[in-house]
Amino acid sequence: MISSFTEVFNWAYEMRVTDRVSVLRNIITLYTTTVEGLIGNIDEIYESSKSNFTFYARESVDEFIGMQQEVSNYLLETQREFSELRRDLASSLSRDLFRVFGFLVVTWVGIILQLERITTASDVLSISLIPVIFYLALSIRAVHGLSQQFSSLEDSRDDYYRMYKKQMNEDLFSEIVNDDEDDKISSQFQTDKWIYYGLFGSLIILSLYTIIDLQFIQGPISDVIRSILSNSN
Repeated sequence: MISSFTEVFNWAYEMRVTDRVSVLRNIITLYTTTVEGLIGNIDEIYESSKSNFTFYARESVDEFIGMQQEVSNYLLETQREFSELRRDLASSLSRDLFRVFGFLVVTWVGIILQLERITTASDVLSISLIPVIFYLALSIRAVHGLSQQFSSLEDSRDDYYRMYKKQMNEDLFSEIVNDDEDDKISSQFQTDKWIYYGLFGSLIILSLYTIIDLQFIQGPISDVIRSILSNSN
């Protein structure tokens, strides 16, 4: 009898102690709730525990493989979304710059070619900058929305990582998760975002200064326009 108990507990504490003890405890409660029942059924409990643990281990492996595949699929999908957001940011930068400069070139060249008086030209040029400023401000707002979407996606990814990191071996999880690639994508997006903010913010400041120059201080921009008009005459 003692040898049977010794064999059971040696098996339970040989490896994967938490899993084996959990299986053993469940089997014992199925057979008996008393010490006498435990003593009388120890051999059956031992055999049943071993067979159930084999099934449990197989199920655990299948579950683990499924979980690993789920994490891998999630990472691929998340990286795809990150890449799309970065492409959207880059395309917004080139598209908006083209629109702004195209509008300014067409408008200002047309005004300078058709108007002769500097006061009238200054007023029209100043008015033409107002929609440009609004467009630049709306573009910055749109990029801010992309940035918030990117941050929200990063937060969701980090929550997902924390959830599965508790269920997987840390070394294996590190092999699946490419932190360097995540950091690279995030760094590229942040760099593009601040280039956008800096460039479009500078254009807004320049536009505001141009309006002030043309309307109030008659500074260097007014001198350039006056020179152009004089030469055209």
